[in-house]
Amino acid sequence: MAVTWQSVQNTLGRALTAAQKVQADAWIPQARILINNRAIREGTTIDQLDQATVDMVVTEAVADRLRKPDDATQVTVQVDDSQVSRRYESSTGQIRIRDEWWDLLFPSSAATAGSVPLAYTPDRPNPVPLYDVDGRPGWTPRHDW
Repeated sequence: MAVTWQSVQNTLGRALTAAQKVQADAWIPQARILINNRAIREGTTIDQLDQATVDMVVTEAVADRLRKPDDATQVTVQVDDSQVSRRYESSTGQIRIRDEWWDLLFPSSAATAGSVPLAYTPDRPNPVPLYDVDGRPGWTPRHDW
């Protein structure tokens, strides 16, 4: 199933305006480009990933941007004696794929990220050869002082 503005609208649970439909159609390929670039770094392609998961991540990323379209922290509109404020949490103003969505797309890399071995095994020391004063291997005490 290809992601469309209708699937984004269903995820948001509200009707999109005409401008938001155009924006969603523009942001869907951007999200797929981000996923494909990460897939290439992971040694695969977007086509080899689970397509249902890719569609879900793209839909959620576009819906997330529609919820917080820019990096404005507060927008206030005042008409006569009335005032309406809308507060946004910080947004990058571009498509962003959250870490938990990356983990869904690439589960094997998430399992090994930041892993620490449970036991410590010291390296075997390399014996350093000893040389005596005359440059011969081994050490012999010299008592001619």
